[in-house]
Amino acid sequence: NVLNARPEDGEAHFMLGDVLFKVEEYRDGLFHLKEAVRIDEKQPEWRMRLAQVMFAFRLYDDAMQHVDAVLEADPKNIEALLLRGGAHSVKGEIDPMLADIDAALAIDPKHKGALAFKAQALGRKGDVAGAEEYLRKLLEVEPTTNNHLLMARFLATLGRHPEALDESRSAIEVAKNSEEKV
Repeated sequence: NVLNARPEDGEAHFMLGDVLFKVEEYRDGLFHLKEAVRIDEKQPEWRMRLAQVMFAFRLYDDAMQHVDAVLEADPKNIEALLLRGGAHSVKGEIDPMLADIDAALAIDPKHKGALAFKAQALGRKGDVAGAEEYLRKLLEVEPTTNNHLLMARFLATLGRHPEALDESRSAIEVAKNSEEKV
């Protein structure tokens, strides 16, 4: 029980920190997440949550220390690879970002987040054909309304309006046939 936890109980600090973030008490939330990791640094979930929060606060170097520790313990942690890729992205380091995304896709070639991130990264690099290829792979894995709209926007920016219209129509069809909201 979190309410009866001892101050040295990392689980209590983790839960408290996570809840404080959800109610927008960021400073206190960050404190408790740090405490949880200080108490038990071997908890990858705690380190990843702390890294995500630090990343959101633009504390990139601090966040990367936690991500690197998670990857040292588990080199196949896809979420850690993608978070590190995001840090590389923010720093404008496209090739290391792509290396992390590729490592994630080598572990799970159908990981939706990795496919979308790869499309975005290739687009930033100017590889339009590669970006389109990964958006199509994403649509194969998850043909949602939002993913069809993502493809429609991409095609429209390229001036491929007939294809963009087709994707927009597909998005409407998916929305009609599901509970998904646009």
